[in-house]
Amino acid sequence: MPLSEVTILFGQRAGEIEKARDYFTQETRRFVEGVRGWTLRVRHDPWATDRVRLALAQEIESEGKTTGYLSSQYALARNAVKFVKRSNAVRVADITFGFLSSPDGVFFWEIWLEPTERYAMLDAAVWHAWNARETGGESSSGAALPGACHFRTNNSVRFVQRSLSSDLTEQVAYDDVKTVFEFMLGADVALQHGTMGEQDE
Repeated sequence: MPLSEVTILFGQRAGEIEKARDYFTQETRRFVEGVRGWTLRVRHDPWATDRVRLALAQEIESEGKTTGYLSSQYALARNAVKFVKRSNAVRVADITFGFLSSPDGVFFWEIWLEPTERYAMLDAAVWHAWNARETGGESSSGAALPGACHFRTNNSVRFVQRSLSSDLTEQVAYDDVKTVFEFMLGADVALQHGTMGEQDE
């Protein structure tokens, strides 16, 4: 049985493929690190209101090794959402942005909200507020954000999903993050509704 064209091509280009993989890993991490840096520098005032505070990621998260499947790689910045309850700032969710691969191995730029276990139903209240805001057709940056979706089975909200292309720049990604962060700062009613009936630690 002769070797397939795929095997032949891989055998001939294995070194180039490995270099491309390393470049992909470094560039996606550098990209997320750049956006994270913008969130720390751009605003003169903290990302906070009287009721909502965002504790920004101090470093990005990535897989420990790069020797596994390329599709298992990720580069993420996890930011804590805190809501003031009874004068205490309680962590109620995380907003995570960065690069993840889909089940079929395609990478996307995404922004997610994941409630903490104590406030597992918070996603429904946030999604309702986000969806009501989006029904106006435009975000505060002037364009509807792509890929928003509510995943009820795992209690999460995806605010943005963008394909990797030359149109995806750090400026575009930062504008996505800024839009989501500013929405969360104004979502105190949704956060209050989503945390009702829960006992604080």
